[in-house]
Parts: sequence; structure tokens; C-alpha cells
Amino acid sequence: MRKTSKSAICIMFLSLFVLLCVPSVKASAASKAPSCEKTQTVYVQSWGDGYYEATTLSREIYIKNLSSSAKITSVKSNKDGLYVFSRWNNDGTGIKSVSIGDSEANTMKPGTSAKITIKVKQNGKTYTLTCKVTFKKASDYSKVSIGGKDYTSKANANVNVTIAKPSTAVKISVKMKSGRKLVSIELMRNDKIKTVKNGSKVTLKSGDILMISYKYTTKPKNYSKGTYDMDFTSATRIIVS
Repeated sequence: MRKTSKSAICIMFLSLFVLLCVPSVKASAASKAPSCEKTQTVYVQSWGDGYYEATTLSREIYIKNLSSSAKITSVKSNKDGLYVFSRWNNDGTGIKSVSIGDSEANTMKPGTSAKITIKVKQNGKTYTLTCKVTFKKASDYSKVSIGGKDYTSKANANVNVTIAKPSTAVKISVKMKSGRKLVSIELMRNDKIKTVKNGSKVTLKSGDILMISYKYTTKPKNYSKGTYDMDFTSATRIIVS
């Protein structure tokens, strides 16, 4: 009887110990401070009028350990020409990130940098996060060829690329860099859209627009979709003059 009682008492104390420890582990995980990358490269394309737009893959500063009840109370840039805002709403919806350069009003050209300061209120505490972002020219294409002419550099650097009207039918060839996938090539003419097969020939007229659409197959650091997913797609417009 005594041996049985001692065993029962040991089991009871062991069970009590486990019950006391498990909540403390959960509490420790839930109390992790929010954080973001200290530095980040943002790839931009020009609108051709002094304004730039960041690519969907690089323009978000994702915040790690952001709880569903957390609030992003302030987002600031030390450069006037950079538009920044929170994608996380105070009602606990959205994407757990701060968006940078997501506008044609962004004037941060390749070679410039900025400091982003983010304030987060979580579990009764206020945290200040900072990230230095450096802007570089986008480089998503390994080849964009129209009628044998190389437009790769222009397509990487610009949202819109203007070309002269070819005199004959031309071959359209597009190759993406690693981590990108070509989605479609579409010819837009007089409010009508026609799909163009990559590597095929097409006759272009003045006013035509070739829309090259692609998507990113990789995800950024600290990516968390929150209550909805981020659309990692992009497009380049080839405008025929």
C-alpha cells in the first residue's frame, strides 16, 4: 500500500508540474516582440516622368511576430518623396506589412535610400522598428525581344516601353529570370484583347499595347499573408507609337 501511495503521489506531482509549465511556454511564444528586417532592397521601375513604382516582391516590409490584436500606430519615412503606409488594419485584418513605394507618386530613384520607422502597439507595449531601404533598378527579365531588337534593359527599368511601329510582322520573345514565371502576353487593340503565344509573330499597329504579365514564384523574408494573400504579379506595357 505504501509503495502504491508513493507512486500515486509522484504521478500527481509530475502531472501538476506539466500543467504549470505548458501555459508558461505558450505565454513565452505569444510575448515575442514584433520585428522586421534591418535593411531591405527595393526594386523600382520608372514611369518616365521622374516617378517610380516598386515591384510587388520587394515593396513590403513584413513584420514578424505581429499578433492579430496588434496595432501599427505610426509609419514614417525620412524622405519626403517616398509614400509609405500600413497594410495592417486596426480591426485585425489585412497583410502584416508596411508598403513602400507602392505608388506612381514615389520619387525614390535607383541609387537612393531611406529610413522607415514603424511603431507597433502589442500586448500593452509600444515597439519602434526601423528599416533602411535601398532602391535599385528592377531586373525581372532575362530577355525581351521584338522583331529581333533587344528591349530587355528598357523593360526591366520601365513600367511602359514605347517602340516604333514595325513595318512587318515581328517575333515576340520573352524570358524571365529565376524566381519569375511568364503568365501571358496579350495584344490590346481598340478595346479588344488577343492572347499572343510567346515566340510567335504578330503584326503591330500604331496605338497597340503588348501587355507582358508575370508572377513571382518566391516569397519575401518574414512573409505572412495575414487575413488575405498578397498578389505577387506584375506587368510591362509595350506601347506601339
